[in-house]
Amino acid sequence: MENKNIQELNETTVRPDYNAEITAIIQSNDSPKIMLKRLEDYHGNDIAEVIRELTVQERKKFYRVCSPDMLAEIFEYFDEKYAGIYLHDMQWCQSSIPIPQSISSVKSTRKSAA
Repeated sequence: MENKNIQELNETTVRPDYNAEITAIIQSNDSPKIMLKRLEDYHGNDIAEVIRELTVQERKKFYRVCSPDMLAEIFEYFDEKYAGIYLHDMQWCQSSIPIPQSISSVKSTRKSAA
């Protein structure tokens, strides 16, 4: 009887919609500092899922707000095809933001493993 109640509770438990929350943060008009502070509460994998659904403009806004360490964590959850697209979005070669060492090392590790 007790296991049945636990199972029913688990089935009816409402889980937070992290994708909607993260998307709302990125689409908000908050200052970059506030956006970054709010995004730090989420796991890199949750943010990576949202990035896939954003427009190019929204992704660029996100990249400008994000710290290099946070970007490196998020990029760990992209497969190589999408990581390349998102790196291209950032236009690293025209930016004053350096490529985080951990992103470039992930890319070179994947090439050597192939």
